[in-house]
Amino acid sequence: EEGESYRDIVARFVPLIEELVKIHSQSEKSILLVSHGAALRVGLSHLLINIDPRTVLSRPMPNTGYVKVEQTADGLRCVEWCGELAIDK
Repeated sequence: EEGESYRDIVARFVPLIEELVKIHSQSEKSILLVSHGAALRVGLSHLLINIDPRTVLSRPMPNTGYVKVEQTADGLRCVEWCGELAIDK
């Protein structure tokens, strides 16, 4: 009841990721983001260009799960979701 809503998570997560991408867009280095699975799923559902948002929200995120994302000219593309190769929409 007192926790963050879906919109709260999006409002906090999406601008942070967009800012990190902007700051590091010219770097060859990787960014590692550690977060709760629910926050990752909600935030990534608004950022990934190759996976439908409903699919992102429906995919499980186990403890210690990870999502590998790469920056492309079109936006952020999921490469791997918890050990499985991403399937483009």
